[in-house]
Amino acid sequence: MTRYAAIVLVHFFFLVGATTSGAAPGEPSPRVKKFLGEPTVKVLQGATRVETFRLKDERADDEGKPNVGRYAIASTGKAQGEPFARRLAAILLDEHTYVFDSAKGCKFQPAVGFRIWKGDESSVEVVICFHCDELIVHSPKAADGSIRGARENFDPARTALVKLAKEAFPDDKEIQGLNG
Repeated sequence: MTRYAAIVLVHFFFLVGATTSGAAPGEPSPRVKKFLGEPTVKVLQGATRVETFRLKDERADDEGKPNVGRYAIASTGKAQGEPFARRLAAILLDEHTYVFDSAKGCKFQPAVGFRIWKGDESSVEVVICFHCDELIVHSPKAADGSIRGARENFDPARTALVKLAKEAFPDDKEIQGLNG
């Protein structure tokens, strides 16, 4: 087999593999759509900015108390623009980010929170625990305004999420010390 033929075959299998998930290229798989919910997918597909937060390992019990995904905010990081928002959204919309149908026995310890916006539309909040490598996505449900939460293991995407956290918090020694 010539080198050219091998390259064509690799390209063919990549394209076939990329579309066998039931999703069009650039579209999240049906499993990711079900996990995140349609309103979340729509926000992520048009993500324009991200607010960044360092979180406390405690719930924000008081209504009106600043929080992300119901976790208290320790500090606010620098807001991030569309390029950051697109990279974060791409990770969250990728089925390979998650290890579905698994369970961990560790205590969830929120470290970083991201509030993702699509223009001025409703936001999606992501709470990340780098101790467990799990995340929680809090997002609006359809028309009723209620909040939906989805929690999953993100071991395959740890490196990418650590990189984004380090970018968002360049002066935070704990975040900068994360392995990823």
